[in-house]
Amino acid sequence: MGEEKFTLTYNPSARSLQVETEKSGSFHLFLDQRDLAQRLADWEALIAAIPPEAPSVPESKSQNTEEAEYDSQTEIPEVPYIAPVEETDEREEAERARLQAELAAELQKEAEAEDPNKIYDNAEVMPEYPGGQVALMRYIAQNVKYPKSAQENGTQGIVVVQFVVDADGSVTNAHVITSVDPYLDEEALRVIKSMPRWTPGKLNGKPVRVKYTTPIKFRLS
Repeated sequence: MGEEKFTLTYNPSARSLQVETEKSGSFHLFLDQRDLAQRLADWEALIAAIPPEAPSVPESKSQNTEEAEYDSQTEIPEVPYIAPVEETDEREEAERARLQAELAAELQKEAEAEDPNKIYDNAEVMPEYPGGQVALMRYIAQNVKYPKSAQENGTQGIVVVQFVVDADGSVTNAHVITSVDPYLDEEALRVIKSMPRWTPGKLNGKPVRVKYTTPIKFRLS
């Protein structure tokens, strides 16, 4: 903003005002009708000597302009993505849980293997008749004797027998789980109980007691 200070001095005898400025010199303004042209010229010279004011800029607008210039000149660096630590912790926790479950299962197997009286439905190595399954079927066919009463009554069918092969291979706890006729059931149990020793089943490399089921077919010719 341009400013210029000035001093006014009134001259009664001349009926005029003397204007003294800091930069533009001094001027006389006459207050009567004489020398009207001179007074107008002096007044115009005075107005021309005072520089116009610079337009003021609102503070908020100036501040916004400065902020915009700052934003345009400031580059915001990219922040690299860092995986949450929780994911790593979750993976470690899952792995720890898996190892604990495997250890618990192994300990359970060892505890069960140490119980000589426990009977298993399955084992890592199942018990086997000497010579395998074909030899077992041959043994049953050669040793079954059809009960006379069942023949007379025309009774036939399949008797299913379940038994336990002990850790020493002996056959124990034989019983009928699918019955056809009391005489046929009795004959089926007799054949099973008379079998030779089996190769026992194994769990963790140790012989264990394992259940075994086999069918015996009775058919009239």
